[in-house]
Amino acid sequence: MGERAEPVLRTAPMSEMRRYLTDQLARKVDRHRVVLWVDPQGEYRDIADELVPVGVIFEPFRGSWYELRRRAERTFARSNPRLVVYLDADEPQEDPLGELRAAGIEYRPRLATVLRTTLKNELTAAKIEEIANAADSLTAAEALIEGGVTAGPARLVQALRTADTSELLLKLANGELADEMLKAEAASYIETMVGGSFAANLKDMPDALARHLVLCELRETLSLLPVSVAGSIGTTTVEQRRRAVQALDRWQSDRRYLGSFRQSMKRVEPQLALGEQLEWDDALADLDTLPAYEEVAFAEFCRRINSGQFALGEDLAETRLANSIWVLGADETDVWRARWRVSRGCAQLRRLINSAEELTSRPDTTARLQAYAQDLFEVDRAHRGLELALLELDEQRGLEVAIRDARIAYESWLDTYLRGFTQAVVDGGLTHDGLLAQGQIHAEVVAPMAKHGTIAYFLVDALRFELGRDLVDALRRPFPDGSIELRPAVALLPSITRVGMANLCPGAEGGLDLRLSDKGKLEVRIGGESIDGVPARIARLQAAHGTVVDLTLDDVFRSEVAELGERIDGSNLVLVRSQEIDETGEGGKISAGLQAFSVTVRHLQRAVSRLANHGVSRFVITADHGFISLTRELGQSRIIEKPGGQGDLHRRAFIGRGGTAGEALMRIPLADIGVSSDLDVLVPRGLALISGGGARGFFHGGCSPQELVVPVVTIEVEPPQGVAVMSVNASIASKITSQVFTAKVVLNADLLSAPIEVRAVAVLQGGVETGVLVTAGGAETDAGFVRLVPGEEVTLGFRLTTTLERGDKVELHVFDARTDRRLATSDTPATVARRLEVDDEFA
Repeated sequence: MGERAEPVLRTAPMSEMRRYLTDQLARKVDRHRVVLWVDPQGEYRDIADELVPVGVIFEPFRGSWYELRRRAERTFARSNPRLVVYLDADEPQEDPLGELRAAGIEYRPRLATVLRTTLKNELTAAKIEEIANAADSLTAAEALIEGGVTAGPARLVQALRTADTSELLLKLANGELADEMLKAEAASYIETMVGGSFAANLKDMPDALARHLVLCELRETLSLLPVSVAGSIGTTTVEQRRRAVQALDRWQSDRRYLGSFRQSMKRVEPQLALGEQLEWDDALADLDTLPAYEEVAFAEFCRRINSGQFALGEDLAETRLANSIWVLGADETDVWRARWRVSRGCAQLRRLINSAEELTSRPDTTARLQAYAQDLFEVDRAHRGLELALLELDEQRGLEVAIRDARIAYESWLDTYLRGFTQAVVDGGLTHDGLLAQGQIHAEVVAPMAKHGTIAYFLVDALRFELGRDLVDALRRPFPDGSIELRPAVALLPSITRVGMANLCPGAEGGLDLRLSDKGKLEVRIGGESIDGVPARIARLQAAHGTVVDLTLDDVFRSEVAELGERIDGSNLVLVRSQEIDETGEGGKISAGLQAFSVTVRHLQRAVSRLANHGVSRFVITADHGFISLTRELGQSRIIEKPGGQGDLHRRAFIGRGGTAGEALMRIPLADIGVSSDLDVLVPRGLALISGGGARGFFHGGCSPQELVVPVVTIEVEPPQGVAVMSVNASIASKITSQVFTAKVVLNADLLSAPIEVRAVAVLQGGVETGVLVTAGGAETDAGFVRLVPGEEVTLGFRLTTTLERGDKVELHVFDARTDRRLATSDTPATVARRLEVDDEFA
């Protein structure tokens, strides 16, 4: 390319053209207050905000005319508004800004006109026309003027339609220069801008530039490169490396080029072979240009966790999950999202177990229960999170030891923790002073809220406290302005459904009466009345509240909108019952159970959204008991012989008379814990089960914080203010051939569209949820939500959660995250090409 041509102007044209535009805007704002700057060609798009005069509010079009009008009208409503509204898109036929247009003035400065006006005394008319024809933006015109139209990067600017150095380099690395005649000039330009040598092999220029940019970034990150590649970068200046890093950042962060970036990096990685040469440096923690950096970071993670540095290992895994393009932009062929999630889960669980020792050794049961509700529930939550993450991991390569050790550490901690708690009961009784008793929930929480109107009362079988925390987090997203609170309550021994559900009924505040029937089965009474089964519980609620509508969780989120409205109309209390967690856990399929727990939390949130959309504004969600869940079924060494005696036998409790406690069981007279009864309850002292049927990986009934502490979630929201009209298109792959499949969703851009959050669900025709969302190309926000921006198509990645048969049909359903109103269903379902079985390795 040769030396850079001298500028053809005596003064700085950038300043002159920009000053002219700023002066024009200032004059129009002073005179009209509101200026609509119309630029559908986008000639000033990249610098428009820089040209607005000081003290003037700038409101650009961001894809939604409705949103722009709302923002602009807020400023326009002020006294003495000074506002520039920038429009870089064709306006719709129905003018959404009619009032603003009538109140102010339009400004349509074409670039060619600005060039002629500002440069007529500096350049010839022919030269001005040449620049105007070559440039499609003000910044491109500035670059052409600065370098001379026939020198410097001018012809590249014209060919690639950008004057920005980073974008020029990006497009050259992306192979977008088709003109063979310009490639020698491009090579010279690259060498000037970022160093290196490219003229010798023009055919390889895109990959050579990509390799060079990677090495420049690595040189800036580490100061020294591995010896084997140090010579490849050549002699570069600090400024050249800065430009290289800037171009690489632009390439990596621009969503338009994400696919090409990933392909290019995968292509040049084996050519560089950096993964085999790099030694760990903390400066690499945020570097994610090449997939090889994931391997280097993963090796460091393993070193940290194997040496007991669990917090540091967790930090590294969290950093990769939060920042790495090989995680955030992952598709079905990439594994790093799942690997880092499992890595984080292992490290987090080990860290929490290590830090739990002090909290585990509190002196009495009150302090231990409080510690569990405040902090220690996080250990169980982390264990469940690890096992959920493992369901996404096809291959445990490199993680086998970390996973094994984390599981062993959890079971060991759990046994020690349970033994410590039961010993505290032996030493000082089962006390919970200052904590809400489960029997008081209706009297102290439900009844007072019901005085203000219809209330929804959710009774969820086996909603453990940590799942209640997940539910609160899920609810705060669709109800950011609602009052949502979580408090712990202490369930009654034995922690079984028959006792816990009765304890949530009106009148339980006066205490329960537990006795044996003539056949030796446990009976539960309130005030002498048997509370055995759903009809008896509903009868007590009707006596206390009047009209009660009884719904299952399925009833709520599977009913059509009008049908649900009709069912709850005129009710004083909406009872919602859920047994999904307990039923799935008791089924013995541990992996299926883990997924079902999370699905139930999502369904509870959706049920609240649906009922709120029908005018219910107060909710109480609670449970009969919690549970203990393990990765694998308990072995025979943890099975206790039946105690004998007369009574009702469960896996974690015997309720009755007599029986032998021995060293493995603890006897508690029910009268000692406030129950009207002459019966005893015998429970295991540690992590163990009483011999009998049932699942050995999921259980309850005993005396542990996991089984006794239940969540009480209260929600108060404002009534709905109306429903916005939204047009969403959804599609799903025509065939499903593996356990990972894709779908697409787009929020159509129109006059009123604005960004929204949605929940995307893959279901079998008929309504059974069959897949969990694992990625949305960076558009996912959390807990299965996806943010849609008008006009931007989002690709969704799902993983199967249920076994599918050949020929099954799967649909994509898209719901409004706030109201759970269905916005779209895929026009054509996907057909399952072959039987796809979801394995449960612990079943």
